[in-house]
Order: sequence, then C-alpha cells, then structure tokens
Amino acid sequence: MIDDAFIRDLLNQLGSSNISLPDIERRLVAHLQSSASCEDDARYIKDILARHLEETLRYAATCEEKARVASSEAILYERQSEGFHNTAQRTKVLLERLADNPDWP
Repeated sequence: MIDDAFIRDLLNQLGSSNISLPDIERRLVAHLQSSASCEDDARYIKDILARHLEETLRYAATCEEKARVASSEAILYERQSEGFHNTAQRTKVLLERLADNPDWP
C-alpha cells in the first residue's frame, strides 16, 4: 500500500504550477513499477485523485459563493477559487494522462 506521505506529496505537487504534470506522471509510474501490489496501488491512486478532483471543485464553488457575499474580501476568495480550479484542472489532466499511459496498470 502507498504511504500517506507519498499521497500528501502528490496532492501538494498538483497544487503547484512549478511542478509539471509529466514530472508528476513519471514519478507515479516509477513508484508503481517498484510496487509489489502495482494494480491495487494504481486503483488506490486513481480513487484518491478522483476524490481530490471533486473536493477541489467543491472548495472552488465555496470560495466563489463567499466572493459574491463578502464584498470586502471578494478578491481573496476569487483568487482562492482560481487556485482550486487550477488544481482541479491539473488533477483532471493527470487522470487523463494516466489513462492514456501504456505503462500505467
């Protein structure tokens, strides 16, 4: 099974535009290739990424709602929403890349 620190690091990388998706994808594939339970770990990662995508979109929607209501803090909430949308987009693209990757189990 994949440890929690690896998953936290993966999700943090998705939130950082400084780390390219191909780099994240290569790291995931390399990690799985060294795993004894490769297919189970791949399913686990896909489930984590899918939940992360849904959760990030919910956070973005919450921030958008707060931006509409709190005029004095609207810019802050708009920027937070934008960050969550960017992370969600990166997560979605990573899932698509993994689905098309022949080295992904």
